[in-house]
Amino acid sequence: MALPWITRASRLVPLLLVAASCLAPQASAEPAKDRWGLTDEDWKTRNGPGLRARMGFPKNVAEVLAEAKKDDPKAMAILAGAYATGIGVQKNPQESDRLALRASQAGLPFGHFVAGLMFLDQERSGGPDPGTAEHYFLKAVDAGHAYAAYTLSVHYGNGKVLPRDADKAGKFLRQAADGGVAEAQTEAAIPMFLDDPFEALALLEHAEAQGEPRAGALMGLVRQQNAWNRKAEQLFLASVGNSLVGAWTTSGIVAAPCVSQLFVQSGQRVSSLWIVWQEITPQLLHATGFAINGTVMWNDRREARPRAVFNLGSRQAEDPDEHLRMHELINEARQLSQACQAFITR
Repeated sequence: MALPWITRASRLVPLLLVAASCLAPQASAEPAKDRWGLTDEDWKTRNGPGLRARMGFPKNVAEVLAEAKKDDPKAMAILAGAYATGIGVQKNPQESDRLALRASQAGLPFGHFVAGLMFLDQERSGGPDPGTAEHYFLKAVDAGHAYAAYTLSVHYGNGKVLPRDADKAGKFLRQAADGGVAEAQTEAAIPMFLDDPFEALALLEHAEAQGEPRAGALMGLVRQQNAWNRKAEQLFLASVGNSLVGAWTTSGIVAAPCVSQLFVQSGQRVSSLWIVWQEITPQLLHATGFAINGTVMWNDRREARPRAVFNLGSRQAEDPDEHLRMHELINEARQLSQACQAFITR
């Protein structure tokens, strides 16, 4: 049975992770923007479609064309992508190639990146040239272009264009994430959760702020888990699988975007219960108890068990608000399970 992101979960410090509110953004000066309304970071962390959208292209195509005629490297690089795709101008592969090389020759890091893309174009005269494309991507990376690093990580990772090389893929993915590429930060964050959850959250938050859709989806799952974990405090864990437990939940953390780790205590003994959300089905047993059916992992040996049963204590059972909490926990568990199933199967 595949249990993603749970291999080393017991090493996590038993502190409640609060998502966005826990990592307050630091105030900083507004970065300078060029005539196209783009910052230096934009030029190094976004691809052509991202830059064109951010600068309002093709509404300003006439201005970009005029600046390209004056040998403005940024305008030439933007137009190279436009001519390659036919966005805002008539498709013209030859003009795309010419402008891409001119932008690269001018020393623009994004120009090197566009030149690399040019040599991968299936419609290029003479066909794709992966070796030359790799040369330009590496040149862009050396010049500080983080999105070129992300592009190399993808190609080294899938082996479709460049020879598969897992070490290089990982190296360039981390470089792209450190450079601020939202897509790379999302990919790098997932395996990082178990070793450094705060750094993983920081990467996802930055990527989410940049509008990266997968990061937004993952942060949504993190927030849902945090809310459920808090609401599940001070419940009586009656049993796990066929074993009686008799312990109280004390706190919970997000071990991964779809794995919660609950801490339970009986006397001086503290144990852990992991809930793999995409593999469970919650069941209301009665007004004061519910079960999590499916994959849960128990204690430090992380033994897979098919069921965990939670109850209210005798005094809690007399409180109508506690009955309401049980129903809310069940409903929110169903929502979280469904959200994780949908995300995992994308």
